[in-house]
Amino acid sequence: MEEKRNNSEKNRKEIIRWLKPSAWQVKVKREADLWETLLRARGLNSPAERELFFDPAKINFHDPFLFRDMQAACELVDTLIRAGKKDFLIFGDYDADGFCAAAILYRYFCAIDLEPRVLIPERLTEGYDLNLEQVATILENRPDLLITVDCGTNAGEAVAALRETDVPVIISDHHQALKLPDRSLCPYINPVIEDETYPFSYLSGAGVALKLALALMKYYPVDQATIDTLYTLAAVATVADIMPLQDENRHLVWFGLQVFSQSAPQGLRQLAQNREISSQVISFQIAPRLNAAGRMGEGAVALDLLLTDDAEQAPLLAAQLESLNSQRKIIEENIFVKSCQQIETEYPEGNPPIVIVHGKDWHLGVLGIVASRLVERYHCPAIVLSDEGDLLKGSGRSYANFNLLALLDFAAADLLQYGGHEQACGLQVDRGRLDALKQSLKCFVLDNSKTLTAQPLLADCVMEINEVSLELIEQLKTFEPVGQGNPAPLFVFPDLLIEQIYAVGQGKHLRLSVSGGACKIDMIGFSLGHELASYRSGDHIDVLGIPEINEYMGMRKPQIRIESIRPSDEEKLNSEAISEWIKFLDLRQNGGNVQQLSKSVSLDPDIFPFLWQLLKTIGGKEEEAFAFAPSRMARLLREGYNIHSSELSLLLALSVLEEAGLVSLMLEEDSDSIFISVDKAEENKPRLRKTSTWMLLEQCGGIRE
Repeated sequence: MEEKRNNSEKNRKEIIRWLKPSAWQVKVKREADLWETLLRARGLNSPAERELFFDPAKINFHDPFLFRDMQAACELVDTLIRAGKKDFLIFGDYDADGFCAAAILYRYFCAIDLEPRVLIPERLTEGYDLNLEQVATILENRPDLLITVDCGTNAGEAVAALRETDVPVIISDHHQALKLPDRSLCPYINPVIEDETYPFSYLSGAGVALKLALALMKYYPVDQATIDTLYTLAAVATVADIMPLQDENRHLVWFGLQVFSQSAPQGLRQLAQNREISSQVISFQIAPRLNAAGRMGEGAVALDLLLTDDAEQAPLLAAQLESLNSQRKIIEENIFVKSCQQIETEYPEGNPPIVIVHGKDWHLGVLGIVASRLVERYHCPAIVLSDEGDLLKGSGRSYANFNLLALLDFAAADLLQYGGHEQACGLQVDRGRLDALKQSLKCFVLDNSKTLTAQPLLADCVMEINEVSLELIEQLKTFEPVGQGNPAPLFVFPDLLIEQIYAVGQGKHLRLSVSGGACKIDMIGFSLGHELASYRSGDHIDVLGIPEINEYMGMRKPQIRIESIRPSDEEKLNSEAISEWIKFLDLRQNGGNVQQLSKSVSLDPDIFPFLWQLLKTIGGKEEEAFAFAPSRMARLLREGYNIHSSELSLLLALSVLEEAGLVSLMLEEDSDSIFISVDKAEENKPRLRKTSTWMLLEQCGGIRE
């Protein structure tokens, strides 16, 4: 019985989310030539821009000596090597970017006959970045040089402690500085430090490590095969760390993909599992498995995989990463479910401004992923903390354009420690300050709520399914590498007829066969299985999707990967209904000629008992307020109660209920949806037939008794 109640509540929440869909936009109006339209949508207007984009080899890969401290870093390394001081220690981060960055410098130094040591902190017990505890460990076996990768910018105290013991340091990193670092202590190679002169700010940590290695090659050259391997590592890290694939990052990732099959370390090729390498394979196949090692406290497995050239050892290490990734998924799901239970207990009415959850000894390695899933589910920033006695620590993720780092700056007095950037953070808080922290965070979010507006789903242009072909999809591959800053070409496919629709993958994914005109095509919607309840064969839909090739049993045919789906003409129906409704409300308020009203202004009184039952069902026991698009509410009435009401008639019925004191309505800022809450009727409120809305409808003949 309890499971049945939980499923019912889950379904109700899904309905609330479905009632308020994300808006769609296209970048440019469609022209006759699809390819020309697509290029214009990407801002590729001139022949020179197009040539540079489609030939990434020509993109300028900036001189590493443009970094303010690069010359000093290289001279320091050269001086130490010439003095015979070759015990170098690479200190890195425990994610895919950090592992790859460490592997880049390790492989470079090995290529010049200098084998460094590598130290990656244990995520679960030692935490992120260089600190005084790490310094004590390092000094037990004092190196001749410490080089950080993907960390160190904000470790000024630890750097100063190392310098006091005469250990030279080079910081290579790409994280934002909480304050301007002291460059007199050591060279800082970081493109985002405020006083940096390097012209491109969006390198990954491994991208910075690659720049350091390339600069050192001026002093100690290596062969092209080694350089190619370093590029493959930097390419994987750039995609894995979700860096924008623009400017020199496009060049870097493009080149890394070009040489991947011949030059990538054996372990990376194992993780690719014989797939044709692409940025998508890195994102969904390679990166999660590298990151799983760090998340599960087994970073050495990922690092060993990147460092080995042993054809027998590489498959064994890849299998270990696969197992760690499977464990990570189970732990993550358990924490996610518990987090949702906390949130829905604290916010039974829904719409939290920010979610902050915590649990006893929750696995620190998966908290960031859980936070990301909570953001997706609740459409607000999320912070997930592990309760470890008097201390809580964890991760946060942002929503829309909200600045998470500014939020933590505001609440700094309630925090023991924090760091990160606008979209992601890590933090620690004393248990006694948790309630104060929650209050501070909520106040800041509410005062800055405009930045929480969800961005519309942005397509390049409209496309008809008869334009989808194997040849076109091959042509679209020239946009690779795709990812952050250069997404895969995305199109709106309008007015398609569903021929078949069903769920696959134990109900998780959605399969469709659709037609448009005389053309048919198959579609797949990953993680869209929940949409099955909203559509059936014979429905007309619009699809936001990406053309791709489905290869099965040696057969290759086009298909569309669905990013979003909606009933056809949904936007038009909602816009027209809301516009006519506003005109009616204006006439009700200010008077005027009822003949001005559209003939569609009508109301069937039979709608009320069913509409009221629907509102109570959606609101649940706590009568939760929610936002809805009129077309979707009308659809629920039609499918659940066999009440065929137009969108405008639905809104007029709700206006009657509002005047009767039974509901409250508010047109949302984007003017494409309505926010509704159920109220308790007051004794002095009019009955339905005595409301001004009803009487005005009677006056213009709009009541269909």
